[in-house]
Parts: sequence; structure tokens; C-alpha cells
Amino acid sequence: MTGIVFNPSFTVAEREVRWGRVRQRMTAEKLDCLIAFPNQGRFEQLQANTRYLTQMGGFATEVAVVFPLADEVTAFVQSPGDVDWWSKAQCWITDVRCSRRVWAKAMIERLKELKFSRVGVIGLSGLKRAPEGVVPWTMLENVKKAFPNATFVNATHITLEARAV
Repeated sequence: MTGIVFNPSFTVAEREVRWGRVRQRMTAEKLDCLIAFPNQGRFEQLQANTRYLTQMGGFATEVAVVFPLADEVTAFVQSPGDVDWWSKAQCWITDVRCSRRVWAKAMIERLKELKFSRVGVIGLSGLKRAPEGVVPWTMLENVKKAFPNATFVNATHITLEARAV
């Protein structure tokens, strides 16, 4: 089966275009960072915004992301095997970490490495097929508790607008 591509990927040039669009919108809204949690109820369904930023998903893969305005992007998957597979299956993100399905804890560790005060949360509301959002309550609350001085706002529209170009 040599030569068969199971996971087609976009170029790094495409990544720069996408990330540039998103970061431009982040700057306009004074956001230091975006975060997106995996949708626990329907695997990778309703994760198009995360996939737009990471090029990771499909194959029933849950993916979370910490997307800083001016630092390395970090993606989170559930197992060490997923880290290995996704590290090889895409060329956009080199910092792929294992969450072991404790998503908030893994994301908090990454967020502690960054400086931020205003965080946009992708998926809080405003999705066509999930107008009330897809963010798991406990995950978001755990992140908010870890950073009591930060402001968290809905940022779903940022990726929706970037994707609509």
C-alpha cells in the first residue's frame, strides 16, 4: 500500500494564511489566546473550527487546541498512540500532547506556559448545528478556576469568519 495517502494535508503556506486570518481577528478583539475543547458527545463532529486550526481530526479523533496570538500552537489528543500518529500525519503543529482524556488539566499546563489575560473560547455558542454551544461545562470551569484573573469570552465567530473566506 505504499503511496496511499490516508490523511490528505494542506501545506504550511495554507496554515500561515489560515492562522493569519484568525490572528488578525484575535488582535481586533484583543484576545491573547483561543482555546477549543473536544466535543465529547459526538467525537470529531462539530469540531470543524478546531480542525481548521490544527488540520487534525477525523477517524473519531477528539482534538483540543490552545492557539496563542504569538506563540506555538499546541494540540491535544487522547492517547500516546494518537500523539505519535498525529505528529506524523500532519505538518502544521509540532507540539502535540497527550491528554489521557483529562482535557482541562492538559490545557491548563500549556496555558501556564503562556502570558495572557483575555481568552477566546471556540464553541461556546453560535454554531449552526449547535446554537447553544458544544463546550463541556466542567472542562471550561476547571480552566477558568485555574486562571481566576483571566477573562473568558465566546470566540466561535472568529474561526467561523476565517473559515468563510
